[in-house]
Amino acid sequence: MKKIILTAVLVVLMGCSQEILIEPVFNTVDDVFKWVIENIEYTLDKEDSWQSPQQTYNLKSGHCSDMALLEMYFLNEMNIESEMYWVRFKISFSDNSHALVLVKNETIPRNSTSLSYITPSCYEIIRITSYKQSLEYAERIKTTQ
Repeated sequence: MKKIILTAVLVVLMGCSQEILIEPVFNTVDDVFKWVIENIEYTLDKEDSWQSPQQTYNLKSGHCSDMALLEMYFLNEMNIESEMYWVRFKISFSDNSHALVLVKNETIPRNSTSLSYITPSCYEIIRITSYKQSLEYAERIKTTQ
């Protein structure tokens, strides 16, 4: 039976084709998520821009999508497929959104009720994006600015 792990991370992004030359070594998916939470400072997004994983890694800060894309970069380097889910908060007075990075893994069963928190009635999933699609989207934004 295939299983998945979800991690919630807030998101915003900018250019994305550079590689991180020196990177931490991870043994598990949990190591990646823990490292990002402990080493990347969350910052508020002042404009709709996307940082590359390299920029987020070097600056040690970024908005939710910067953090999610960095996680996806590390997972991609480990040959672990991941996807980014964009979720909008329906109960908010502003247009707040949230990103989730989804990873196939052997830890949480696919049918687990612990995953139900991602789709309560106050959320609406508005876009699903792979790591490659995230990079392509960021490049399109970058060239139109």
